[in-house]
Amino acid sequence: MITGQTRLAGVIGFPIAHSLSPVFQNAAFEAMGVDACSLAISLDEDNLENFLNVALKTNILGFSATMPLKTKLASLVYCSERAKKLEAVNSLVWADIDQIEIPGDYRYVRDDKALIGDNTDGEGFIRSIKEIGVDPKGIDVVIFGAGGASRAIIAALAESKANSISIINRSPSNGMRAVALGGDIARLGSIKDIAKASLIVNTTPVGMVGNYAPWSLDSDLISNYQVVVDIITSPLKTPLMHIAASRGARVTNGVGMLIHQGAVAIETWVGKRAPIEVMKESVEKYLNQNLN
Repeated sequence: MITGQTRLAGVIGFPIAHSLSPVFQNAAFEAMGVDACSLAISLDEDNLENFLNVALKTNILGFSATMPLKTKLASLVYCSERAKKLEAVNSLVWADIDQIEIPGDYRYVRDDKALIGDNTDGEGFIRSIKEIGVDPKGIDVVIFGAGGASRAIIAALAESKANSISIINRSPSNGMRAVALGGDIARLGSIKDIAKASLIVNTTPVGMVGNYAPWSLDSDLISNYQVVVDIITSPLKTPLMHIAASRGARVTNGVGMLIHQGAVAIETWVGKRAPIEVMKESVEKYLNQNLN
């Protein structure tokens, strides 16, 4: 029941109507006994500062952020170490001001807490692949794309002691920025690197609803011992996943990463472990009702 005590949470971005975040966030809050309500709020970069001012005054519980707001948010709020490293924020969370070194003129302070930016994408990705039995330690990885999600995944894989990370990207300059986050184990790669990789990850929008294009990929490079992750969530089975599955590879979409990064965010908002199974069941139920 929503009352005068209920705190607001949710996700901001544009477009946002397709977001699954309110589905699993509300399910998590109910299971955890947290008096909060999650909404998807359509918001562009021009109105982001206005939102932050309102969020401060209304004492939100926390908010996730998606495209195209992650980079702009990182320039507006104090960032956690991982958000600062990635220059991208996907979660707004309250932090005790005596535990962080915020500037004296920082605007987003309420009582003894500051509204700061965090990034949960990398940790969410690692949790999601571990859930399907993939240990990132010591493996060779190929990643398509060098955007915000890619950079978070690269940094997380490096921290998890992957053996090598080959980044395939149209723009060499953006690719090199991503390589820098992987340290000595990362480099710009080519399609040929797919053959030796244990894990293949697509972080580009190719194959997404509205960008449904065929992959110009030699399927012979993919083998049945590989795992292919396409972090797209709509459609649930992308062109790359179809190609990989036809070669016997294990495939998964981005729903797992989405739920796990959301779980990490909720844990920072609430201070206790998020109910992953409840969150997964809520999304599965929603998708079955709305896609069948």
